[in-house]
Amino acid sequence: MAVFPLFNHLLIYMISTHICIIFLIAFAKVLCPCIEVVDTCVLSINTCTEVTFRAARWNANKRQEQGNISPAIITCSF
Repeated sequence: MAVFPLFNHLLIYMISTHICIIFLIAFAKVLCPCIEVVDTCVLSINTCTEVTFRAARWNANKRQEQGNISPAIITCSF
């Protein structure tokens, strides 16, 4: 039973990161029209992943405290 909250946390993180990557790929031409702004795109990926990870961890902890550990999808917005 102790493993389930960890699995839940990893599931939220993987789903959230996957959503971030899908959005980044979908809007790649908008985000990275020139070589000069590639660094900005990489920064966006890192920021999105970090924010999502923190949000997922906070969400998983809150749900565990409340006894509700069902997965929730957290999306990133740019």
